[in-house]
Amino acid sequence: MQGIHLRQLNPTTCELVVDNDLVAGEFKAQQPAIQAYLQERLHNRQASLQIRISEATEKKAFGRVEKFQMMAAKNEALMQLKEAFGLELYS
Repeated sequence: MQGIHLRQLNPTTCELVVDNDLVAGEFKAQQPAIQAYLQERLHNRQASLQIRISEATEKKAFGRVEKFQMMAAKNEALMQLKEAFGLELYS
C-alpha cells in the first residue's frame, strides 16, 4: 500500500494513483463498491473515484530504508549515530 496515493481532483472526484497494472486491476474490480461506500458515507451521490497508473516520471513513495539513506546523505551525523549504536536497517 506504500505505492498508492490518493488525491482530490475537484470537490466530487478523487484520484487513486497506483504503481502498476496488477494493483490497478484489483482496485478497478472493487471500484463500484468503494465508490458506493464513499457516496453513502459522504452523503454525496456525485462522489466518484478514478484509478490511474503512475507515470515513470512521477515521484514514488519511499520506504524506511530509502528515507534514512536520503536523510543520511544530507546529514552525515545520522550515519555516525547508526554506527555508534550498532543499528541495522530493515525494509
